Amino acid sequence: MSTIIIITPPPVRSRIYVSERTPNTERKFGSGASYYCAHIDDGDTLRPLLFTEDQIAVALERAMNNPEDVAPAAPMPFSHWLRKQFGLL
Repeated sequence: MSTIIIITPPPVRSRIYVSERTPNTERKFGSGASYYCAHIDDGDTLRPLLFTEDQIAVALERAMNNPEDVAPAAPMPFSHWLRKQFGLL
């Protein structure tokens, strides 16, 4: 008798909030006025990431076209939920 084990990814805790735009200081000609800043945890350090609005749009489209690859979102921590209720996120 064989056993089938299905491994699913854990719920994703990462979030990028639309209201948390970072202004582009020392802006060059043709660059965006702001970015979405996120951090990636590689186990040792947090490394910053900057996404343009176009890159976010491409990622959204990719997720819509590949729903089978989208891991479920983890519940929002209460502190974030509370901040969102008061318009702080």
